[in-house]
Amino acid sequence: MSKISIDCREIEQLDLLCIAGTIDFASIGQLAAVLTERLCEARRDVLLDLSEVSVLDARAISKLQRLAAAAAEVGTRLQVIGAKDVVLEVLQITGAAKALGVYETPVQYAEFDESRSRTSEFVPRALVHLACLPADNPLRRELRDRIITDLLPLATQLARRFRNRGEHWEDLIQVAVLALINAVDRYDPDRGRFLPFAVATIIGELKRHLRDRTWMVRPPRRLQELSLEVRWAEGQLGQLLRRSPTSRDIADYLDVPVNTVNEAMAAYQSRRSASLTASGGASDKSLLDTLGAADRGLDSTEFWVSLRSVIADLPVRTRRIMQMRFANEMTQSEIAQAVGLSQMHISRILATTLAHLRRALEDDGQTPSAPRRLHAAKRTRVRGRSAR
Repeated sequence: MSKISIDCREIEQLDLLCIAGTIDFASIGQLAAVLTERLCEARRDVLLDLSEVSVLDARAISKLQRLAAAAAEVGTRLQVIGAKDVVLEVLQITGAAKALGVYETPVQYAEFDESRSRTSEFVPRALVHLACLPADNPLRRELRDRIITDLLPLATQLARRFRNRGEHWEDLIQVAVLALINAVDRYDPDRGRFLPFAVATIIGELKRHLRDRTWMVRPPRRLQELSLEVRWAEGQLGQLLRRSPTSRDIADYLDVPVNTVNEAMAAYQSRRSASLTASGGASDKSLLDTLGAADRGLDSTEFWVSLRSVIADLPVRTRRIMQMRFANEMTQSEIAQAVGLSQMHISRILATTLAHLRRALEDDGQTPSAPRRLHAAKRTRVRGRSAR
């Protein structure tokens, strides 16, 4: 039986329940009993902190939604905070995140945290004063820096929700702080309180950063969202089927085509790229060492194919001379003695034939007209045979 620990803290007009462990069909009953007592019987709002929860299944989410609906009927509210990683993804995929107020800022809880710090009274007054100061006032910059410094813990707390998503913690902090600065500069006291506005701004920037900056290859947004659903479905089906689900199983579970599921899986693989210099596997070889190199012989293959028809059109004696010179590596004097010609004549034949072959390559393999001397030699040979 799954066990969970429930730590209850009273914060003015609401209760903060910090949950640790696994919330599934076995443990949701224990949690539901505590929530029912406080929401419906004690008529107190409840903040459910899931930052220490590792698993949250679909049945538990359905029960939490029913409890939230029952609490709304009696004038109380159930809100989930601190959800992250797989728990947050499950809440988003099932559509319960918005209903349970995951994206909203619990103002009372934030005020409770601020009341323990020295900024509880300074920040609201300073923000109003900052909005009234002219842009050229020398005190404006000093006051602005003081406000941002005092609100840095808020940016850190919100950035912590998005840890363990493949992004460096320092980058998340930087995005959250920049969003905080933007919120301070844009804040208008006449349009409401600062805290909800700042939280919405910071969380929005963090989500945008994770969506737009953490994918090495950016697929369409529908595939990005579907890839999260596919990961969630894999976990759910793995428990139900007691095996690794296939693409067909996931497609039937999510009611989408199989091809779309395969595209989403491929898209998720492009979220991160591997370094070519990093070693992998049992060997110490890097990925770069395992990649094939360009075969230089492929370039010469095209030339040989182009030259085949050109060489076949050469006279028999010329082909014999070329073979003895380049295949048998005979000298021009040896060739001259073998064919009964002078060494100078052999040199002229080789030079004329090589020029002819070179022109054939420059013409992309199209056979040019053979040199006149080659045709003349062929005609002379034919006449000599006829005379005999």
